[in-house]
Amino acid sequence: MLRNSFNSSQDFPAESLLYGEGDQAIQGLRAPGLVNMTRRSALSSALSSALSSAVALLARPALAQPASIHDHLPWIPKMREDLGESRRVLKERVVLDIAPLVDNGNVVPMSVSVQSTMQGTDRVKSVRIYSEKNPQPRVVTFHFSEFSPEAKAATRIRLNGSQKLVAIAEMQDGSLYAGVTEVVVTVSACIDGT
Repeated sequence: MLRNSFNSSQDFPAESLLYGEGDQAIQGLRAPGLVNMTRRSALSSALSSALSSAVALLARPALAQPASIHDHLPWIPKMREDLGESRRVLKERVVLDIAPLVDNGNVVPMSVSVQSTMQGTDRVKSVRIYSEKNPQPRVVTFHFSEFSPEAKAATRIRLNGSQKLVAIAEMQDGSLYAGVTEVVVTVSACIDGT
């Protein structure tokens, strides 16, 4: 094992930086362009490098969603019955706004909005909200007329436990758009089957 056997006027191989004991690893070795590094400082710099890489990965934008999410929607038989198996559902334009954690499932405020000009074929005809675990899976349906200035609605719903909610917007031309969110409910409602 190499130990402080070189003085500053001698050349030495770079691999000699890997040898030593404890924090006294290479103390005393000096060479032009090389830094006096201990094992502790090497581990510290490696850890900070790993942390900065992890932060960079987490800060990266989410990967693109598939264009059609029909296969990725929760399996809600009533929703499949209403929409049919062959219609394409796109995951865009629909925003379902509901608290991610709800204390009481009896009265849960929620709102839904669809990005639309509300003119011509871009007009929203209806928005249906489906619940994964409620006894009545189609929770509410909002209908919009040609006089509606925007496709927004708000209400209060009941939820039977923690579950996913799906909002399906049907446009004037028959195209479908969806928004999905997950809600954690601490006290369930719908115990009586309604």
